[in-house]
Amino acid sequence: MTDGPLLVPAARAAKHYSLDVRTVQRWAAQGRLVRHGTPRRLLVDLKEVDQLYWTLLPKRPKGVV
Repeated sequence: MTDGPLLVPAARAAKHYSLDVRTVQRWAAQGRLVRHGTPRRLLVDLKEVDQLYWTLLPKRPKGVV
């Protein structure tokens, strides 16, 4: 297995984490994600999205699914 980026479309990354695709696009526009491809076919590294997801989004209280 390689340590390179795991590039996926922004929409697929958003769906994987139950986010709005605009959230992933906004993170890329803010420079929080390395962008690949064109704005219409935005590819992002799933590992970076995972890291941002767990550091930026508010924590859910215990017992909430």
